[in-house]
Amino acid sequence: MKSTYILILALLFVPPSHTSATELSDDTGDPFASFGIDDLEVQEPKSLSQLTISEADQQGLQISAEVTTSVANAPERENINYSKTRLTTFVKADRQWNDELRTHLSYSGFYDYAYEGNEDIAFDPQTLDEYEFQSEVYEAYVSYMLNDNFQAKVGRQVIVWGNTEIDRVLDVVTPLDLREVGTKDIGEQRLPVTSLRLLGYLNGWQTEFVVLPEIRPDRLGTRDSGFDPFASARDSGYSLLETSDPDNDYSNPEKALRLNRSFYNLDLSLVAADVFDDTPYLDFEELNNNQVVVQPTYNRVNVSGLGLNYVSGSLLYKAEATEVSNKNLARVDVAEQIMMGNSTPSTYYQDDIYRYMLGLEYTGISNLFVTFEYIAQKIQNYQPFLDAPETSKTYGMVMRYKALNEKLNFTLTTLQNTDNGRGNFARFETRYSFSDSLYLRLSHSRFDSSDNRNPVYNFRNSDRTEISISRYF
Repeated sequence: MKSTYILILALLFVPPSHTSATELSDDTGDPFASFGIDDLEVQEPKSLSQLTISEADQQGLQISAEVTTSVANAPERENINYSKTRLTTFVKADRQWNDELRTHLSYSGFYDYAYEGNEDIAFDPQTLDEYEFQSEVYEAYVSYMLNDNFQAKVGRQVIVWGNTEIDRVLDVVTPLDLREVGTKDIGEQRLPVTSLRLLGYLNGWQTEFVVLPEIRPDRLGTRDSGFDPFASARDSGYSLLETSDPDNDYSNPEKALRLNRSFYNLDLSLVAADVFDDTPYLDFEELNNNQVVVQPTYNRVNVSGLGLNYVSGSLLYKAEATEVSNKNLARVDVAEQIMMGNSTPSTYYQDDIYRYMLGLEYTGISNLFVTFEYIAQKIQNYQPFLDAPETSKTYGMVMRYKALNEKLNFTLTTLQNTDNGRGNFARFETRYSFSDSLYLRLSHSRFDSSDNRNPVYNFRNSDRTEISISRYF
């Protein structure tokens, strides 16, 4: 297996083909793709087929690949020299069989040699399973135009809703890969999920109905990874069992609906969904020698939301709002419940929450993209024993700039969370393209929080500097 990856690494030195980086990337994975102002210009199509089939789609079979070698250093982590020495491969194949039928297949895999270099450290099995080796089909779907106004896409695919760069509000269908949270843009974190997707265009409305028999939540960091979302719970003395993932219930799948329409410079979206919450809650299991044993578990929620985008010159004003029903929220009074004689304390409280996003994007200077976003969450029936504050606030900014005829790209992402004290995050990334098929990326991510109830606190020792080189074929 390892020798196979070494052979793949050697492909970095094969002369480049005619496939460019822009040809391989798509709107779900390119970290330099932004929501363009032109996307909201009124171009009333006469049918859905005009929205979905481009000239590139009609060129028959297209195969492309990307091989990436990356090394990361985590100075805040004791006894670990390199947190990543990874070789990653990504291959995709597209085939437009005719005007109606298109197929897509992609593969993702990696092997991380860092765990061989840290053999004296006893990593937990879950960390090795998640971080040392991966080999999986990424996307695999069939797209078929039923008629001029309706299209069906069946299989594992990425579905992107909403228009946020910092956190998801309307984007409730596609889960994220958070095993290295903060080290990638949100577009690079999205995970595909098996679904039946029906897209339509009728009376000016673009409609999208999704049925998801595969229940796939966010992919989270593990105890020894440096990106453990339950680090503060473990520090508080909780003993965590293995996460209880939801069963793939084909008789009761997740369902979601989106309606979208453009009115001159205004773009309107309506969303409704019956899905599992991508964030697990800690469910009480037992008291073992006075230690609270909990299990990360997922519950089902209902989501309804509204999105607005308005263009004025070089500015895009954007807003999103959702109501999430039946959300399980963590409690901080578990010890008090036990002291009062309750042998089965409740570790969560179910309530409805409201989430809002207000944002502004600017593209008035050539090769510059800047967005500011304010995201808030409010608990409808707040209780003083809840871990989260009644109103949570997050402020974020993303700035991208391209120079040297777009060969050199800079990205700066900053975030400040005010839940129970302050938590700060910043990431700077620079990317240089030597050619259409070879580029170098250097990034540094920094987390800072001193309050153990702030979400950023779990990652306070996860600062990371990473360098990678990628080759497209």
